Amino acid sequence: MREVLMSTSLRKNFRAREKFSRTNFKLRRILQEADNIIKLKFAAPSPIVTASFATAGLRSKFIMSKPKVFVTRPDIPIEAIDLLKERGAWTSWSPMWMCGQGLKDSVVGIVGMGRIGKAVVQRLQPFGVKQFLYFGRSRKADDSEVNAEYVTLDQLLMQSDFVIVTCALTKETNKMFGSEAFKKMKRTAIFVNTSRGDLVDQDALVDALKYKRIAAAGLDVMTPEPLPSNHELLSLNNCAILPHIGSATVRTRTDMALLTAHNILAGLEGNPMPAEVC
Repeated sequence: MREVLMSTSLRKNFRAREKFSRTNFKLRRILQEADNIIKLKFAAPSPIVTASFATAGLRSKFIMSKPKVFVTRPDIPIEAIDLLKERGAWTSWSPMWMCGQGLKDSVVGIVGMGRIGKAVVQRLQPFGVKQFLYFGRSRKADDSEVNAEYVTLDQLLMQSDFVIVTCALTKETNKMFGSEAFKKMKRTAIFVNTSRGDLVDQDALVDALKYKRIAAAGLDVMTPEPLPSNHELLSLNNCAILPHIGSATVRTRTDMALLTAHNILAGLEGNPMPAEVC
């Protein structure tokens, strides 16, 4: 029996049903996993073949813009303007009203200098950042191309005005940002996480924000998702939260769907998949 788990848009775009009915392969399962790795199982006349492909590459083109939003004003909630209108707090201008940290002459630390990390650096460079630091499993051979310096995690935390997390979630990185990490950061530092919620000990983050051990945080990811409406993070005025919408543009989501369909059809026909990872 054929099992096809596809969105309506994929079936419309590629007439997938007709393709599936003409192939000797049977698609048995599509499993969406973390970091947009999709696993397929094809049942053929021969033993079942498993293949994986990724759509994450497309997301980096848009996700890289999210840290830019957070580093400019994470201390003002996204709904701030609506609240100002409702409460009538928007009156006359004053020099320091709603002022936040600026990127000019700042030190930005990137934890995880992969595809997304590099894209973040490239997008922030025009804002006059004085220095980019990065930490990862190893030094990148091309780090000079993005003018970033490889340092230890402790050095990055102590020196950075903005700490931006773009690394993968692994056993080693799980809860890597806990109370000790936040204590090492500047009290004026802004913490940004657009990667995975479990990279952060959220209780420790709440304490760091509540007791001003760091200045502010901007989160596109958290644990769990959706975050309960009574979660303490949502009550803090120095924490901006987005509902995991790092890839939320029509173009990006459409491209991800089309790449998924291309990979599925290539796998069914026994051809190399455009974005196969293993």
